[in-house]
Amino acid sequence: MNNLRVFLFICAAACPVLTAHGQSLVQFPKGPAEWTVAIVPGYSNGHPPYPAPSTSPELQIKKIDITKVDGVSRALLTWGDGRTTERWGYDQYHFMILTETYNGQPTFASDLDIQPGGAYYVGFDASSFAWLEPKCLKDTVVYQHKKCYHYQGTVPIQVFKFSNTNRVVAGIDLFCEAWIDQDTLLPVALYDGSMLGVFTFHDPPTTPVTPPPKVQAALQHFIAAATPLR
Repeated sequence: MNNLRVFLFICAAACPVLTAHGQSLVQFPKGPAEWTVAIVPGYSNGHPPYPAPSTSPELQIKKIDITKVDGVSRALLTWGDGRTTERWGYDQYHFMILTETYNGQPTFASDLDIQPGGAYYVGFDASSFAWLEPKCLKDTVVYQHKKCYHYQGTVPIQVFKFSNTNRVVAGIDLFCEAWIDQDTLLPVALYDGSMLGVFTFHDPPTTPVTPPPKVQAALQHFIAAATPLR
């Protein structure tokens, strides 16, 4: 992430996915929430995954523990070799703070790197289901012992690619699937075009999500650097 250009945007909170009649197609818990996404290796829906999962176990994500409280989110990634790294997100800003650098110091990722298909995309939250619409409903199935609505659809995205050592933007389609609990409308599983994740929702957290001091310091440093001088 050397010479990373960081951009600051004001973001709107993720909106629920609604039908034309205002009915939600998927629901996430309101207020403080916590859930785990177990990554299922080897899944394919017949389309090439993007980005293609690594063949090195130490670079494969095994699970993601996500906690969101008052606009702050913490994604704890557990890797194939047992390592854990954190990615901190803020509803107010369009970037993430990463701790998986070689020296353990926080760094920033933004722009296309944190969008679907990006190098530091986490997903598996409400924003990952923005592509859902009634016409994407394929069938109803029993999945993970739950009666589910089964959706399939494509998500057009822009990604960074390299051409003659230059990083350029290219457009591709992600082929996604979702399984939604018929009774609760909670997500049961999602294939985001690269990984299949199965959701388990926990009791809501009762304490704030507090970044470690080095992450808080990095956030304040960036905010100060991005604030125009008066």
